[in-house]
Amino acid sequence: LFITSNVKLSNDDVKPDRFLSRFEFLQAVVRLAMKRYAWTERGTSLKDSVLRVLNEYILPRSGHIDNNDDWRRTRLYTKGVSDYYSSVLRRLRKKYLELSAGGGWADEIG
Repeated sequence: LFITSNVKLSNDDVKPDRFLSRFEFLQAVVRLAMKRYAWTERGTSLKDSVLRVLNEYILPRSGHIDNNDDWRRTRLYTKGVSDYYSSVLRRLRKKYLELSAGGGWADEIG
């Protein structure tokens, strides 16, 4: 999901490969909503699926943020987050490769 959303469209891109821009983050949310709800629950629209992901997973964990840099420094760029991410990175890559290898859902999204 991360790699699919973070694809470089040209060599002129300035941003590093390991960072998501805002539109890439939103694209990842939409893709997650498609996979989690729109494709698995009959009659669920993409709009309702995205709203469900936002309301059930993202917004309850976001809280009120006055200063984004403060939030990044105190909540995101921490040793605990880095250690956790490092501990699951191998599994995430393995799962991505499983899902994106021919015939997986990643092929359907493009």
